Amino acid sequence: ATLGAEFLMSKPAATLHVPGLTPSGKAAPFRPKSMLLMLAGTGVVALPQLLAHRDPVNKLGISTPRRDQMKDTPIDVLLSFREDDVLMLLELTSWCREGAAGPVSSPYGMTHEGVRHCTVLLTTP
Repeated sequence: ATLGAEFLMSKPAATLHVPGLTPSGKAAPFRPKSMLLMLAGTGVVALPQLLAHRDPVNKLGISTPRRDQMKDTPIDVLLSFREDDVLMLLELTSWCREGAAGPVSSPYGMTHEGVRHCTVLLTTP
């Protein structure tokens, strides 16, 4: 065979399984009463991503079925940072203020914005 004359590919297979907060495939419906996120350092970036999915059309420019937006699910956060490297402090403050307002009545029932409870732990470098 001449080099580059033949290209073989293996059959596609799932090699990475990522947990999700909404059901996929034939999974039973998953409706949590609340969410507790435990995040540290750069892992804090998961929080704004999750919050954006509560309003996907305006914040992400995508359409998501209402049942998958989790607007009715309060979010509590436990964060850990090194005291010399606290990330997203202004955003965290804003999300905590939004959550402190409590749930809001909407045509879909009670909805939550921001973070309901937030605890920040600081460690020494």
